[in-house]
Amino acid sequence: MKTTRTLQLSSFALSRGGVDGGLDVQLTMALRFYLGAESSVGLAWSYPDFLRESESSAEPVTVTLEVDDALWEAFEGEAERQGVSTGALAGHAAMFLGAELEAGRVTQRILEDLAQAEPAD
Repeated sequence: MKTTRTLQLSSFALSRGGVDGGLDVQLTMALRFYLGAESSVGLAWSYPDFLRESESSAEPVTVTLEVDDALWEAFEGEAERQGVSTGALAGHAAMFLGAELEAGRVTQRILEDLAQAEPAD
């Protein structure tokens, strides 16, 4: 099942998404990638402490997305675990994905996943 969620997050965070598609597609991919990186080897960056006390001067953007219930529940749980709002963590996830794309680590992970999935001869 899917659920519709509306989030407000920093326009700066979304400017680094690096994923084709609308904001809803970018953000859904960022949530999935962030949770996957977090669960695979604890690789995802936690929400930075210095941002908890500050307010962004960037204009907020409202994004409405339809996400799988399981993905949303996992993301909401991660936001709660880190003690931040889902909007703040979603912006952070978008920045994380953008940084990983720019560094080429996403491509490396895809290649490693493909190598592991190849059947042994």
